[in-house]
Amino acid sequence: MSIREIDPVTLKQWMNEGKAILVDVREPEEAARERISEAHNVPLSRFSTDHLPDHDDKIVVYHCVGGKRTAMHGPGLHAATPAASAVYHLIGGIMGWKSAGHAVC
Repeated sequence: MSIREIDPVTLKQWMNEGKAILVDVREPEEAARERISEAHNVPLSRFSTDHLPDHDDKIVVYHCVGGKRTAMHGPGLHAATPAASAVYHLIGGIMGWKSAGHAVC
């Protein structure tokens, strides 16, 4: 199954409503330089479902810098995400998030 796309504005709304969790698949060094505060860092290089945060019935959204990594690895991320009702990747990654006017730290 392919991974769906979500825009930053909709994702922010879903996160505010408690409907979604955000997973940053960048390497720890990348996340240390700049990150979305609500994101959980689970790097692709060491990706394991054991490291995913508890997501129960929430939508799982993956992000990287610009969206290419998550789009490329989307089918694998989708397949590896246990019991997820829906799996998405953030269009434009953290760059898209910032372009939409959302904060990073």
